[in-house]
Amino acid sequence: MSKGAKTGLWIWSVVVLVVTGAILYSNLKIRTYSGKEVAFTTSSGWYVDVNTVNPIRIEAADSVYFRIVQGETHLYGVPETPPLDYAGDEYFRLEAQLQEGRWKVADGSSISIELIGEETFSVTHFPTTITVTSDIVVGAVIGLVVLLVGFLIGAVVFDD
Repeated sequence: MSKGAKTGLWIWSVVVLVVTGAILYSNLKIRTYSGKEVAFTTSSGWYVDVNTVNPIRIEAADSVYFRIVQGETHLYGVPETPPLDYAGDEYFRLEAQLQEGRWKVADGSSISIELIGEETFSVTHFPTTITVTSDIVVGAVIGLVVLLVGFLIGAVVFDD
């Protein structure tokens, strides 16, 4: 294998490593929001820490059943008729009061959440340990496959 081919494979390795790391960081990043209205999207395996003096209102929707849990309190989406511009067949919605504390998103795939309060409050949104672990394992496997495919292509193209 020529020196140029080896250099190309090293560059490919670094690019795959950096891109995989950036994607994982972006997906697993801890996010903090504050205001009287906060909106974000979440899924199962994430925590929502609510820091507020007074209860706030939560409005949430997803295309699948979802559940948000704090201790013995379970808030869940109930089936509703989808809005007119909604493309899916199923639609689950939740409207409730949310107390301060750590809420775990126990079920759901792409839950749109809007939190509304009369006073400014803050929310921290972060993944559970199992979510971090599983995402890193999946990301590492996908990164390794992409890396090996690049090596195979490089071996075929730069075959002496």
